[in-house]
Amino acid sequence: MIIPLIVLGCIWFPFLAIGVYTIISYLLRKRRCTEEVDGMVVEFEDSRKLNSSAKYTIFQYYVDGITYTQRSKIGSSNNKYRIDEEVTIYYNPTNPNEYIVKNDRSELWFGVVYGLGPILIIGFFVIVSYIKMNFIH
Repeated sequence: MIIPLIVLGCIWFPFLAIGVYTIISYLLRKRRCTEEVDGMVVEFEDSRKLNSSAKYTIFQYYVDGITYTQRSKIGSSNNKYRIDEEVTIYYNPTNPNEYIVKNDRSELWFGVVYGLGPILIIGFFVIVSYIKMNFIH
């Protein structure tokens, strides 16, 4: 029983680390990005990964006469934006390349699912193992 849990823990830990990193990165960026500007969805970019249907949203916004074109951090096969859709962008006044899109929490949810999803899977296996060991003879 202990060895499978150790193996599952070793498999789960990188997922947890990536999930926590993604969440913390998003929250810190949200704190730094305080200036609001109108932006627009200008295109979608296919994932660079083989056999992936994910598309990344490309946003464009202007700060002090400079055009910033940014790719979303998280790709999706089910994109919620449309080309030429106006969006509100919050950017970092000391680094306008750093931005978040108002009400877009896909990166936050990615971190939660990526980090906590494996916990649910491990919990399931722990419960099944416990039931088998204690109730099924």
